Amino acid sequence: MRLTVIGCASASGNPGEAQSGYLVEERSTAILLDCGPGVLERLRLRETMPEAIVLSHLHPDHVGDLYSVVFAVQDGTSTWRPAVYLPPGGRTVLDEMLRAIELRIGILDAFLSLREYRTASALAIGSLTLTFARTVHTAHSYLIRVGGDAASLVYSGDTAPCPALATHARGADLFLCEATIVEGGDVPERRIHLTATEAATTAREAMVGELVLTHIAAAQRDARLAEARAIFGATRLALPGETYAVQSPTRPATSDR
Repeated sequence: MRLTVIGCASASGNPGEAQSGYLVEERSTAILLDCGPGVLERLRLRETMPEAIVLSHLHPDHVGDLYSVVFAVQDGTSTWRPAVYLPPGGRTVLDEMLRAIELRIGILDAFLSLREYRTASALAIGSLTLTFARTVHTAHSYLIRVGGDAASLVYSGDTAPCPALATHARGADLFLCEATIVEGGDVPERRIHLTATEAATTAREAMVGELVLTHIAAAQRDARLAEARAIFGATRLALPGETYAVQSPTRPATSDR
């Protein structure tokens, strides 16, 4: 299994980077976790496109390029028409978002195969099996575990600390986890994100093979990495264009990045 970071910028954006989009590949199966602004442009530089998009939640920095995918098909510049898996209740949320800009969800239905996943059952896409657990972010936010032939990856999506994180990530070979909040900075009364310390503490509790931190402002990456490594040594940063091997039982070596 391989994880390629197409985009990993925080909601505030990073210069020259796409926002959330993570390509997971195993054998002939390829799926995209989230599809934020700038992701389509970078995906189209690749030889093949993923067969499905799976969304952790529906904030614009995680779904913004869905509309670009549709318009690219509509104007004939792309033939990519992936299946799109939404969180439970996601159709209603997307419809409300589209109505705000005088569009309808029918435009997505016309060009993409929209479906809602379920937390009660696993989702099979090619050689991959996905399971989901609710997080603390929005009413429609989920973390995603991707299991393959011999390895597993867990993507936190966006979330505040919650028991489901460690439970769902238990024993994963790679834990792709957001670390948006600055340690010791101003923390909103209603928490919807993690610090790097919380991400690393979860990785240690869940006994994962490797932690990859994401959704971080570029200027803060080195500091977040140091915070996390003080707790969980096998930590790396998600960086645009980087590919990470997801291996089990032999753990991938941790770089100095």
